[in-house]
Amino acid sequence: IRHGITQGYQTDSGLTPMGGWQSHQRGHSLSKSVRPGQKVRIVCADTSRARQTADQIYRGMTDGLAQWGREADISKPEPIPELRNFQVWTPDGPRDVTSAFRQYQALMEKLERMAVGDRPRWLVEIDRFYRNQLGGADPIYMWLTIPLMYFEPPQSCVRRFWRGFHRLMAESPDTRIIAATHSGPIRAFATWAHGYDPGEPVNTEEVVVRVKHGGRTATVSYRNRVTEVNIPQEDEIPRWDA
Repeated sequence: IRHGITQGYQTDSGLTPMGGWQSHQRGHSLSKSVRPGQKVRIVCADTSRARQTADQIYRGMTDGLAQWGREADISKPEPIPELRNFQVWTPDGPRDVTSAFRQYQALMEKLERMAVGDRPRWLVEIDRFYRNQLGGADPIYMWLTIPLMYFEPPQSCVRRFWRGFHRLMAESPDTRIIAATHSGPIRAFATWAHGYDPGEPVNTEEVVVRVKHGGRTATVSYRNRVTEVNIPQEDEIPRWDA
């Protein structure tokens, strides 16, 4: 599930009141399909907007179950590293593309003030990404389609998600997992599964992954399209950077 409407993308902002309401409503809606006694584990990316989304989903689900007179085993939200947003390399190491914005903005302002001609390559790439957004274009489409040397590649996000799914399945068998994360990796995952870019998920929109018994195949559902995929096994995933 993509996080709710956030206060902005120039820092690790939390949700707006509307974003909190959206997330609570999503949790309340999900509660309708929770069976009595079912185990549900809620996880999220470790950012303010994803954590707050997961918290509101939890509250919405528990409120809904109380309303329906049903009981289920729902865990409180916990962040897991595999669900993080895509990263951009900076001199301080890899950072969430949103967290890197202030560093990028401050350095660009300094270089422009000093009239320095050359820019570090990571700065050129993140500047292109944010100018794309400011111009009203789709920066995630750019990330999906243009090779970027200093951005975590989309396929790495898909692999990372599957590593997290494998871990969650091993830790919590026979459990429904609800994950709050970010649009970029979600869109990369859906594009990988369906073989085309189905577009940007709106706030609190979901991609549903149903793992079949045996853990070798799954169905991925997004915007009325359902695709069956072979689940990448950890020992079968090639390593290109060796």
